Amino acid sequence: MAKYTIITNVFDRAFAPFGPWAARVVYTGPNEKNKSGTSSKWWEVRVTAGGRAEINFGKTGSSGRSEPMVTSSVEAFASLREKIVKGYRFDPSFKGPCKAPPLAHLDAPFNRINAIFRTDQPNARCVDADGRTVCSIPDSEARDLISRFPDLMP
Repeated sequence: MAKYTIITNVFDRAFAPFGPWAARVVYTGPNEKNKSGTSSKWWEVRVTAGGRAEINFGKTGSSGRSEPMVTSSVEAFASLREKIVKGYRFDPSFKGPCKAPPLAHLDAPFNRINAIFRTDQPNARCVDADGRTVCSIPDSEARDLISRFPDLMP
């Protein structure tokens, strides 16, 4: 079973184009397109480490589409932001296969680390979600972080 980091706020960390990550948003409210004038629906995305995104959605209480839509992680993250703008909210009950590593709680610049690249050099390079170098850390610290948070290894 793949491990996913659960996104609970589009401003926490921009995971695109890195994975794996998952998110589920829900909408309950007015909808002029619906006969009843209201909607209750959900939208979910799961992105693999390879950047492949599966999107599923449906009415609240349903299992959604029989075949999820497949897209890139960058497009999926953009779609997630669009859903938030339209009024969707993160589903607080969505836990996914694993919990997010607590790097967001670390002091700067470590709270921006999205991946660690180990080389044959004495220091490892830590990058953010856009691939920009955040900092360099000793290889021994990189090994320790990666052992505790395997998703940091690209």
